[in-house]
Amino acid sequence: MAETGGSDIVRMAENTRGGGKNPGELVARNKEGGGENAMDPEIWKDLQHRIDMQNVYERLSFREFFQLRSVCKDWNRVASERRCFQDRIPKPYFVLNPSGIDEQLNGILTYNISSGHWCWNQLPQLYFHGVNHPDGAFSVEGLVCSSKVRVGLSELRVFDVHTKAWHTVPPAPEINSESGCVGLAVDTSVKPYTFTIIQGGSGIATQIYDSTSNAWKTTPAQPILRKTARLTKCTQCNDQVYIRMNSEEVLVYNLNKQVWSNLRMPIQRPEHRECRSIGAWRGRIFDIVENHDGNQFVSITVWELVDQCSQEWRVYDHMPAHLYKFWLRADKDSPSAVRPDDLEVLTSFCGDYALVYAWINIRGWADRFCLYNLATKKWEKLYMPVGTVRIDYHYYNWG
Repeated sequence: MAETGGSDIVRMAENTRGGGKNPGELVARNKEGGGENAMDPEIWKDLQHRIDMQNVYERLSFREFFQLRSVCKDWNRVASERRCFQDRIPKPYFVLNPSGIDEQLNGILTYNISSGHWCWNQLPQLYFHGVNHPDGAFSVEGLVCSSKVRVGLSELRVFDVHTKAWHTVPPAPEINSESGCVGLAVDTSVKPYTFTIIQGGSGIATQIYDSTSNAWKTTPAQPILRKTARLTKCTQCNDQVYIRMNSEEVLVYNLNKQVWSNLRMPIQRPEHRECRSIGAWRGRIFDIVENHDGNQFVSITVWELVDQCSQEWRVYDHMPAHLYKFWLRADKDSPSAVRPDDLEVLTSFCGDYALVYAWINIRGWADRFCLYNLATKKWEKLYMPVGTVRIDYHYYNWG
């Protein structure tokens, strides 16, 4: 963006809703060279106060969004020092939760502004007493919650990727080792973030943990869940916690009313092929699913929840066909070729974006990363240089 002389951003600024001075002032005469399109740092460093930047952000591709921060030397310096970010880790970042026998996906993807590359950092292993693998792990606003339930013992731990600190949760008053669910609500208005854990189970009262008081309380409500259900995802939206289970439905806990409800997913997929997805954006709930025509998987669709009471969903967008064909490798002689049944489509939501990627079960690695902008409905391939992002011992880029 810096090489364009700012003309593209100026044109976008002219169409924004923001007030302030005339956007034409953004094109200033260079004091030394006298160029018409030279950018005046004194104006550009206060750009966010002159126009509605959100309207600008939505029109930029992911790379251009970050290039916007280097429009002038002042912006570049501030960005490199990260003083312009309220959070320690700039959004979007994606926490990929443990998958596979060795927890290969227990890490976080962040974008390096200076290099223009994505970086992969392994998170600490989720150890429990005598057992390394949790029953379930998920992240909400950068807080990773993991649980392990055994006969007579229930453990919960929360890891904050912003502060790199562990929080060990004291044992809940009651334990149900046969079936249960765990949800997480995060308060981002304070630093470090505080959180609430919601734990429900068949035959026992709902138990609520508050990190600020380090204490549990109970409410009489009980969720309706299958004994075989396993936690896969969690998100929060409009004072409700959505807990995605592998039984093709979502458990919803209303924090204000202290009641449970069940939400059906838009499409019932074959049980052998999960798409662990649920996310929130601007007060709305979304799901990303892989469509099956009876013989094979044929496409990826983004669904939006329209009415929670009537369980109504609508199609929000489709992944372009030329992108989806990369998910299934037709060339059986290719070193990265896999059978369709060995492939899962996984997702991670953050801010305006959803990360969609393939998980190769038999090989234990992630591949084919794609970024989706919910605001612009734009899909982008993510190229991750070998050595910059290392999910497992093997790594393949987009073909």
